[in-house]
This record gives sequence, structure tokens and C-alpha cells, in this order.
Amino acid sequence: MKHHYKLIPLIFFLVVTSSGTWALVDYSEQEAPMVNSAVKKNRVVGAKSIRRVGAGRQGGGASLIDSFSFRTGIESMKVNYEGHSRKVTRFIGNSHIQTNYNVFTNINYWYASSDSDSLASTSRTQAGNPTVRLGFNWLKFGKAEEMATIDLYGGAMFKATDSEFGSSRFDKLAGVETSKRFFDLALALGWELRITGSPSNPDESAIGNINKLSAAIGWRVSPDINFSVEGVNYKVSGNKGTEHDSIMTRGFSFSYISPKMNLKIGTFIGLEMGAIFRTDKVEISEEIVGAKLWDLEGLYGNSIFGGLNLTI
Repeated sequence: MKHHYKLIPLIFFLVVTSSGTWALVDYSEQEAPMVNSAVKKNRVVGAKSIRRVGAGRQGGGASLIDSFSFRTGIESMKVNYEGHSRKVTRFIGNSHIQTNYNVFTNINYWYASSDSDSLASTSRTQAGNPTVRLGFNWLKFGKAEEMATIDLYGGAMFKATDSEFGSSRFDKLAGVETSKRFFDLALALGWELRITGSPSNPDESAIGNINKLSAAIGWRVSPDINFSVEGVNYKVSGNKGTEHDSIMTRGFSFSYISPKMNLKIGTFIGLEMGAIFRTDKVEISEEIVGAKLWDLEGLYGNSIFGGLNLTI
């Protein structure tokens, strides 16, 4: 993991503090809005997925890539575990490429660290799970100021090795996102299914499939300032492979609300700040920690984030 650790100075160089999710609306002079991941996010998308949908540039000789975004930052999380408040820090990198052929890709990678020996045996930064999504701009209609879009995507979350935060599962992803712009306002909805694999680490808690529903609204205050609010609900299915009665066999759900502010500070650079507040909470048990679901924002605790965004 030494080669992972050497990347941390690069992250600090690019970051003030971020969740790595995408801004809800792109108000630059283009023909399409900006909607999430989580996706996201994660914005895949997203709401952690609300992402950018670029339109093909007009004129002859269109290039392969229409736009490129890279976002990186820090999320500081407060985790109530074993009767005490623990701190976990995640370092997040998120890139998004939109082509001129209605195809886009989103790559997310993160690291995490904690000063609590109840959550990690060392305070050093450990690798998380890289996630790759490949999507299609399925439908897009209307003028730029009132455009509606529907996007489909699939992808995978890859295993992490020798990490107390990253999962040893290989998960498959599929989702759909839709957005509608109303001049200075924009709405976005998203759904994602994660088909979870079996963990290769025997100490890791097995889980069932994960469903994510997200909704967000964005508002352009000025050409340089955007606000958005995102609501997300996760439902984790129980692991049916064991008869032991626990939260991991029964399954659970949780929700959060995340307000964000995006501030344009240069031609290509923006600053994002926000927070995550849990609404439907899950008690953090040893099994929840052992499931290594640190990429699911809002599961383990409230957090604040911020970071820098580069868009070309």
C-alpha cells in the first residue's frame, strides 16, 4: 500500500476539503444542464450522483471528448461507535469524461484514515474501492434553458486489498438518471442497483444487494454561485446465506440530506462546500463496521466536505 500512500500529497495539493459529487446544474454557455451521479456523485452519480451531461459541439470536425471534469477533496466524518465519537477522514478523487457521441464515463477513487483504534489498527491512510461507470445519454430534448435528459449507465466497484476501510467484494452497478431544467432551477432523480459480490476477506460481513434512490434540486444564484440540496435513501438487503439473526441478515435502510454550494473562483476552477445530515439513522454496530460500506455516504455518521473542481 506504499504506492497508494504516496498519492496523498497530490490530494492535499488539489484540495481544501469535498465529497467528490457533481454539481446539479452547469450554467455555462452550453446546450445541456449538469446533473448528478452519485451519480454522484458518486455525484454519480452521482446525486454523491449528479453529473454533467455535455452536448456535442457544433461545427465541423467534432473531437472525441466534449468535456472533462476532475474533482477532489476531503470529507470529515463523525462516527458514534461503542459509546464514543470517532473521527474518519476520506480523501476522494472523482473524474468525469463526456464525449461528443452521447457516451460518458465516471471514475471514483477514495482513501480513508481514522485516529481511532476501534475502527483501524493504524492511523495511516488506507485504500478504498475504485468505481467505474460507463453511461449513455439516452434521451435529450428541449432548449438549453429547459432541457430534459435521461441517462443510463452500468459499472463496477473493484476490490480493495489489505484495507480496513475498502471492501474485498466485487460489485456490479446499473442505474438511470433523469433531469429537467427550469431556467435557473433544475431537478434531478436517480436510481441505482448494486449487485454485491461475496467478500474474499473472511472477516468482512457479507451483505445483500443495495438500492439507491436520490432526488436533488439546484438553483443558480449568480453566474458564479450555485446551491443544491440532495436527498438520498439507501436500502441494503439482508444476507440470506446464513441463519444467524442479525442486522446483516434482516437488512436495513437509511437516508440523508446534503446541502451544497459551488463557487466559481476561476475560468476552470470551482470550490465546493457542503455537509451530510442523516435523517433515517442506523445504529453503528460491529457488523456494520465489518461490512466496510464507507463509500455509502451518510451511513456511518454526519460529515462536512469541501474541495476543488477542475472543468475543461
